[in-house]
Amino acid sequence: METPALKPKALKKGDKIAIVSPSARLNVEFHAAISRAKSVLETHGTLKSTVEIFWTDSDPKTTTINHSVRHRVAELVAAFTDPDVRAIICTIGGSTANELTRLLLTNETLAASIVQDPKIFVRMSDITILHWVLAKHGLRTFYGPAALDDLGEASDPSDEEQPLHFSLENLIRAICDRPDKAPIDQVARSRNFATHLPDFWNGNPSSTLPRILSLTPPWTWLRSGKARGNIFGGLLHAVVRLHGVPELVPDWAGKILFVETATMDGNDEKGTPLSRVQQHLVDLTAYGVFDKIAGLIVGRPIGYNTPAELEAYGEVVTNVVVHGGLHSNPVEFPILFNVDIGHAAPMVTIPMFAEVALDSAENRFEIIEPGVKFSGDD
Repeated sequence: METPALKPKALKKGDKIAIVSPSARLNVEFHAAISRAKSVLETHGTLKSTVEIFWTDSDPKTTTINHSVRHRVAELVAAFTDPDVRAIICTIGGSTANELTRLLLTNETLAASIVQDPKIFVRMSDITILHWVLAKHGLRTFYGPAALDDLGEASDPSDEEQPLHFSLENLIRAICDRPDKAPIDQVARSRNFATHLPDFWNGNPSSTLPRILSLTPPWTWLRSGKARGNIFGGLLHAVVRLHGVPELVPDWAGKILFVETATMDGNDEKGTPLSRVQQHLVDLTAYGVFDKIAGLIVGRPIGYNTPAELEAYGEVVTNVVVHGGLHSNPVEFPILFNVDIGHAAPMVTIPMFAEVALDSAENRFEIIEPGVKFSGDD
């Protein structure tokens, strides 16, 4: 896959945002959280957006796979072809995102709309799959918060101690218009992080209990060095699986790869097991990814909350990537760990394929290219 060239226009105050559910269909169960997200987008002083939820009342999760997939594709294409929509934010990820891969790759209406009117597209997790599909169509997208579990958090968006504030402000920093036309520059670091998922996940969707917070651990350089390149990646297990779709695999030469992990299957209190993390990293080694990239960024892993747990996770990365002896052509690229990327709220928003720079000596991770076209740009 070639590096996508289509940057969407920056979001302006009052622009229309679409909320879509291309994978998990939780709009009914978590109506309160999605309503909070809608309100945040409509009332924030920088945004004042018009928000439309693209959702069919006939919930396709109760029907056949075929019917479900076609519902979800139709909703997504409707958002991309709506001339008033400037940004698209997913409600959440979900394990069925891969069901859309082939139909979206071959959808001529979607492809034409992306070329004619590129739009901002935001979410992380299994939506990694859609990021890669949209990149194949030429669109640069944004790895960032979801409407349901991030922007729908039950807290005051102006409270700087809460994950919602950090995630929202960094989303705005990545996608909104600004007169200085400046890139994100130095990537932000949170003061606090949430040790668990929002309470409304625990059987009471109407819960507004605050999240449990802890001091965010500092960045850790698992290997020192400097690097510069275009950033791309996503959810670790999705990145591995996507290498089975040849037309979606990028040329990793000189890229900065970022990966992050989700909660354990069947247990939202635990993170992805270290044995599984090791398997996935070994898979990427076998694919030759670590023989080509210029740098690696690993997001702070959800479910790993203590210094000892984080150290164990970092050791797995180091043991495979640095000391594993599995490379055919070892490259001494820098490795940065514990960045606010992915499931461990709060999060920064990463403009996919933007040029970034890493420098361990300066403890810097900079996004040096805007992910959007600002007002007045050609």
